[in-house]
Amino acid sequence: MSQKNRHYHPKNAMATAFYGDLCRLQGNLEKAEEYYTKSLGIYQDKKCFDFSDHNEVAWVNTQLGITKMHKGETGLDEAKLLFKSAKKINRDVFGKSHVTVGISCVHIGNVYLTQNNVDHATKWYNKAKVIFDEAGFTQGKVWTRVNLEKCKEDSTEPLFDVAKRICDKYPEIEKEEIDSEDFWNMILQ
Repeated sequence: MSQKNRHYHPKNAMATAFYGDLCRLQGNLEKAEEYYTKSLGIYQDKKCFDFSDHNEVAWVNTQLGITKMHKGETGLDEAKLLFKSAKKINRDVFGKSHVTVGISCVHIGNVYLTQNNVDHATKWYNKAKVIFDEAGFTQGKVWTRVNLEKCKEDSTEPLFDVAKRICDKYPEIEKEEIDSEDFWNMILQ
């Protein structure tokens, strides 16, 4: 590989995406979007490597989609396309019943729910639910059920209470897992 193209190595793409994560977590959505887009450009540069159908690309698409959702209405359609792209890549790489496909389904459902399209959101959450149930992915089971509760018109119960009630139905969830901040960040997003 030439010196000129060295920065186009896939490992640099992942490092660039991590910078995007840091910016997003700090609330700098514009900079995060810039880094994620640069990362995707590195992955898809056919002069050096073509990783366009690699699961890392799916992950960066997901991160960029989450960033676009945080930007509000203006980013929702782009986010939906990014999540669908991630779903396709993960399905092609891992198979249609892999947890990452279910995660993409939840994100797509979240876009539809944000757009007040409850029927489509419910459809995507139910697809994820089937995948998570088959995979035995407990966090995913809770996550989808909480999101399905959000779709109910008469749901006035606080989201945290809904999540706790649903967690009580899954004794296999370890107390340490329920107490972890990462668990609740995923469930309550």
